[in-house]
Amino acid sequence: MARQGQKKSRWRLRLFLFVLLLAVGVWFLPWIVTRQPIRGIVLDRVLSDFSGQVVVDDISAAWLSPVEVRGLRVDDQDGKRLLTLKQARSEKSLATLLLQGSTPGTFFVREPVIEIELREGGSNLEDLLAELREDDPAAPDEAASLPRPFALEVTEATIVLKNEAGATTTFSNVDLSLARKSEGTEATRPLSFQASGELSSADARPAPWSASGDVDPETGAAQATLKSEAVALAALEPLLTRFAAGTHADGMLAIDVELQNRTASDDQEPGLFVKGKLTGAEMQFASESLLAGDVVRLERLALDVESELREDTLTLQQCTIDSDVGRLTATGSFDLGRLSEGDLGGLLEDEEYEATGQIDLAKLANMIPSLLKVRPGTEFTSGELTVRAASMRVGTARRWQGGVETTNLQGLAQGRAVAWRQPVVANWQVTRNENGDLQARAECRSDFLEMEAQGTPVDATLQGQCDLGRLREALAQFLDLDSVQMGGRVAAELRIQETEAASATELAKVHANGRLTFADFSLQTATGGRWVEPNMEITVDATGRADTTRVASVEQAIFQLNTPGDHLRATLSEPVTAVAAETRWPLELEVRGDLASWYPRLQRMAVELPLEVEHVRGGVRGSLRGQFAVNRVAVQRADVELTQLDFAGSGYYIREPRVVLFGDATWEAATSHVRSDSTTLQTSAVSLRIDQLDVQSGENAPAKADGKITLAADLARLQRWFVAPDQPLTTQWAGSATARAELSHQRGATTALWEANMNDLVVAQPASTQLLPVRGGGQRQSNPWQTVWSEREVFLSGRGRHVAQPASIELDRLELSSDTLKLAETRGRIALAEEPVMVDIAGNVIYELEKITALLRPYLGSEIQLVGSGTRPFTIRGPIYLASTEGSTGSGADEGLGMFRDLTAQAGIGWSRASVYGMPVGEGELRAQLAQRMLNVDPLDLSLGQGRLRVAPRIDLRPQPSQLQVQPGRVIDQVRLSPEICQSWLKYVAPLLAEATRADGIFSLDLARCQVPLGETHRADVAGKLSIQSAQVRPGPVAEQLILVTQQIEAIVKKRPLASLTGRSQVALNVPAQEVDFEVRQGRVHHRNLALAIGDVQLRTTGSVGLDSTLQVVAEIPIQEDWVARDRHLRSLAGQSIRVPLRGTLSQPQLDRRALDDLTQQMLGSAAGGLIDDAINRGLEKGLDELFGR
Repeated sequence: MARQGQKKSRWRLRLFLFVLLLAVGVWFLPWIVTRQPIRGIVLDRVLSDFSGQVVVDDISAAWLSPVEVRGLRVDDQDGKRLLTLKQARSEKSLATLLLQGSTPGTFFVREPVIEIELREGGSNLEDLLAELREDDPAAPDEAASLPRPFALEVTEATIVLKNEAGATTTFSNVDLSLARKSEGTEATRPLSFQASGELSSADARPAPWSASGDVDPETGAAQATLKSEAVALAALEPLLTRFAAGTHADGMLAIDVELQNRTASDDQEPGLFVKGKLTGAEMQFASESLLAGDVVRLERLALDVESELREDTLTLQQCTIDSDVGRLTATGSFDLGRLSEGDLGGLLEDEEYEATGQIDLAKLANMIPSLLKVRPGTEFTSGELTVRAASMRVGTARRWQGGVETTNLQGLAQGRAVAWRQPVVANWQVTRNENGDLQARAECRSDFLEMEAQGTPVDATLQGQCDLGRLREALAQFLDLDSVQMGGRVAAELRIQETEAASATELAKVHANGRLTFADFSLQTATGGRWVEPNMEITVDATGRADTTRVASVEQAIFQLNTPGDHLRATLSEPVTAVAAETRWPLELEVRGDLASWYPRLQRMAVELPLEVEHVRGGVRGSLRGQFAVNRVAVQRADVELTQLDFAGSGYYIREPRVVLFGDATWEAATSHVRSDSTTLQTSAVSLRIDQLDVQSGENAPAKADGKITLAADLARLQRWFVAPDQPLTTQWAGSATARAELSHQRGATTALWEANMNDLVVAQPASTQLLPVRGGGQRQSNPWQTVWSEREVFLSGRGRHVAQPASIELDRLELSSDTLKLAETRGRIALAEEPVMVDIAGNVIYELEKITALLRPYLGSEIQLVGSGTRPFTIRGPIYLASTEGSTGSGADEGLGMFRDLTAQAGIGWSRASVYGMPVGEGELRAQLAQRMLNVDPLDLSLGQGRLRVAPRIDLRPQPSQLQVQPGRVIDQVRLSPEICQSWLKYVAPLLAEATRADGIFSLDLARCQVPLGETHRADVAGKLSIQSAQVRPGPVAEQLILVTQQIEAIVKKRPLASLTGRSQVALNVPAQEVDFEVRQGRVHHRNLALAIGDVQLRTTGSVGLDSTLQVVAEIPIQEDWVARDRHLRSLAGQSIRVPLRGTLSQPQLDRRALDDLTQQMLGSAAGGLIDDAINRGLEKGLDELFGR
C-alpha cells in the first residue's frame, strides 16, 4: 500500500509539473512567436506570394498588454521603399483582442511614410495591389469585411509621390481618423473618416487641406467633402504624370467640393451628386502629348457645378465654366451614353436642356500654335466661336435646336493682314408634334460650303456642295498646311419620297435616291497616301418601308461607284424584312478597274491590308455574292481576277501577269472564326487550294483548325516575290515544289500531317561567293553563277499537334530525305504559352559526305574530298524571342538573329578518309555547338600528309554577313609541298610558286588573325606567316617570266645574242628557307620579300595577288658581279637591283613596259662620258627592245 501511495504521489507531481510547464509556455507564447527567428519564419510563410520584402524591427506582444509593432519597412519588387512605419499599436490587450474579436477597439499608427513611384498608366502601389488581388482573387471586399465597431487613428503621416523625372508631391502632417460606428443595425453602420494635412512640393509652399465623410461598405453609399483654399498646381505634377506623361501645371487652385453617392431605397433614387467650385488663378498647362509642347496660360478659371448622374443621364442644375478664353454654361439633362458613342440622336430626348458657349478663338489659337499647326509669324487678332443647343416645349410640340457660328476670324501673317470673315455658320432645328411626327431643317453656309436639308423622315431633300480648294486656301492663310494637299469640288443630292402611305398593317413605303459627285478631287496628308478622283460619281437607289423614327425593311437597293476607269456595283440580292444593327445584308458585288486607284479609296474607308504597302498596281475584275453584317461576313461565291499585278510592301515584290482567286468563306468577329468549303489561289509562281477549312483563334473561344491544304510552286518565280526588281539576286533557286497538309481538331488539340516534295532543285550563287580560292579561280567564266546545291528530289514529311492548354506545338515526327542528307527520328516540343517561345527538338542526321563535298565544291574547290557516311544526333533547344530583339546591334540581319540569341544547338559529322590538295587526311570527326549566336567547332588536330592540321574555327552569327573566324596559331605544321597546293591557295601567298608542275619541300603556316565574311570573301581580313624550310619547284607562268627576264638581262649585259636563249625554261627553282609575312585585305593577298633562287641569282618579290588572280607584284633582280666583270664601263652596276613590275594574271603574267625606261637610263648613265661607244649603245637598245617586245 505504501508503494502504491508513493506511485500516486509521483504521478501527481509529474502532472503538476506538466501543467505548470504548459501554463508557462502558453504565458510566454506571444513573446516566443514575436522573437527571431520564429518571427521571420512566420512572416515568410504569411508573405510567401509577395514579391517584395517586409522587415519588422520589433514586435511587442503579451496577453495582458497591447500589441505593438515598431520599425516596419515594406519594399516593392524592385527594392524601392514603399512604406516605413515608426509605430503601430492596439488599444486593447492581446487577450482582449482574441476574446472580443468583433470589437477590436482603436488602432494607433504613428508617423507612417508612404512613397509611391508614379509612371504613365500606373505606379508601384497599383502593381502591389494588383499582385495581391491576383494571388487571392476570391478575397472578400476589404471594406465590407471590417469588424464592427472599429477605429483607426493615424497621426503625422507623410505620403510622397514621385515621378520618373524626379518631381515630388508631399502630403505632410496627415492626420486620419477612420471609424465604424457602433450605433445602428449591422446593415446601417457607416464607416466615417476625417483627414487633414498639408500639400507641398519643392517649388510650392504648403497648402492646408481637409476631407471628411461617411461610407457604407455594404451598399456603397457615401458622402464626402474636400476643401483647400490655395493648392499650388505644381505640387500635383507627379500625379498628372500618372495620366499623361510630360504634363506640367502651375498656378493656384481653390477647391470646395461635396460628393454624395446615393443607393436605391424607399425614399430616394440611386445616383452620384456633385456640388462644388474650383477657382484657379495665374494657371499654366503644358503637355508634349496633349498640347504638342504649347503652354496654355489662363489668368482665371472658374468652375461652378451642381449635377446629378443617374445611369447614363447627366442632369445639370447649374454648370458654368468661365475663363480668359471663353464661357460655357449648361443646364438640363443629357444622355451621355449615346453622346459618348457619337450618336447625336442623344440630343433628341424629351428632357429639357440649354447649353451655350462663347470661345475667343484668337486668344485660344495664339496659346496653342503648335497644336493647331499655325504658320510661323502668324498672330490671330480677332475671332469668336459661338455654340448653342437647346431642347424646349413649344405649345404641345417639342423643339430641339442648335447652331455653331464662327465670325470675323482675322490675323497678321508676317505683318500682312489676313481674314476669313465667314468661316462657318450652321443651324439646325427639329420639331415633333403631338402625334409624334418629326419635321427638321438644317443648313450650313460658308464661302467654301453650302448645305441645306429639310423634310420628314419619309419625305426629305438634301443638297450641298463643297469646294476643297477654297477651304484649303482660307485655312492656309493661318495654318501650316504644307503637308496637306486638297482640292476639287464635292456635290451631294439626296431625295427621300413617300410612294405609298402607311396603313393599319403596313408602314409607309419610301423611295430614296442620292448622288455624290467628285470633280478634280485630291487629298493627301502627311500620314496617308494620295487620293485622287478627277471624276467620280456615287449613286444609291433604295426602296423600303419606314416610319418617322426608323427604317423597318428594305425591298431593293443598288449602290454604284463609277469613274472613267473603275466601276463598283452592289445590289441587294433579296429583300431585308427587318433592319437592325445586327442585320445580315445579302449583297451581290461587281468590281472592275485599276488597283492603283482602288487601294486609296479602301484606305479612306479604314480598310487596311495586313501589310505595309509601298504601291499596288494592276487591273482587277471580280464578282462576289454573300451576306454582310457588322460582326459577320459570309461569302457564298467569290471570283476575282487580277491582271499585271505589281505589289510592293513588307518585303514582298509580287509581279504576276494573272492572279485568280475563287471560293467561299465565312468570318465571325466575336470568335475570329473562319470557315471555307473550298478556296483556290492561282498565280504563275504558286497555286494554293484550301478545302474544308475551319479555323478559330479568338479570345472568346478555344483555338482550333481543320482543313486540307494543297500547294504547288515554281521556285524560280516564287523567289522573285522576295527580291526588289532593282536589286540583284544573291541566290538563284530553280525547281518545283508541291505540298499537302491535313489539319484536324480533336479534344483541344489540332493535329497536322504534311508532305512536301521538291523536284529538280538547283540552288546557285555568284561565283565570287566561294569561301576558299579554288583552282582556275582567276579565269573568266562565261556563266557568272555556280551551282551550290542540286537535288533530284527532296521529300519532307511530318506529324505534329497544336495543344491549346498550355499552348504548345508537339512535333511527333519530322523526316527529310534527299540524295545528300536525311533527317530521321526527329521530334520535339515548342512551348507557346509564354514569351519567349521555348524550343526543344532532337533527331538524327544521316549523311553521305561524298555527295556533300560535291555540293561544297564551288566553295572549297575540287582539291578537298571527304569520304564517309553515318548517323549523328542533333539537338536544338532554348528560347525564341518573337516580341522583341533586345540586345541586337541594330543591323537588319542581327535584328532577325536577335530572336535566336539564346538558342543552343549541337550536331556533328565524321569521315573515314579524306584528301586535301592531294594529301591524305586521317579519319576524324567534326562537332559543332551553337550558343549565344556563335557556332563553335571543336578544335581539329588531324594528320595532313606527313604533317599536321590544327584548327579551331567558329562562325560568328552576330555581324552581317556572318563571319568565319579561326583562332591564331599554327594551323599547318611541317606539311610537304605538292603541285596541288601550288595550284590552289598557296599561289596567292607565294605567286612565284603558282602553277608549279613539280614541287618538293616542307612548309608551315601560322595565322595572326582570320576573319572571313561568309559570301563576301573580298572583305576577308587575314594575316599570318608562311614558313618554308626549303623547296624545289618546276616553274609556272609567273616564275618563267622572271627566269626569262633574268636570262635576257644577263645576255644583254654579257653581249650575248638573245636568240641563244630557249623559249621555255627548264631551270628548277630553289626556294631557300624563309618566313614570309602575308596579309589579306580588300580582296587582295599581300606578301613581302619572297625569295627565290634561279641558279646563282636570288630574286625577291613584294606585292599582292587579287582573289580574282590579278597581279600587282614587283620583282627585284640583282645584277651579278660576274655579268659585268669583263666590262669596266658596267662594273658600277654590280650589286644593283632591277625592279621589274608584273601585271596581268597568274596564268598570263605581263611585264610592265615602264621598266624599260628605268633600266635604259640606269645602264646608259653608267656608260656616260664617252666611255660607251655607239656599238654598245646600239646593242643595249636592241637587246632591250627584244626583251620587252617593242
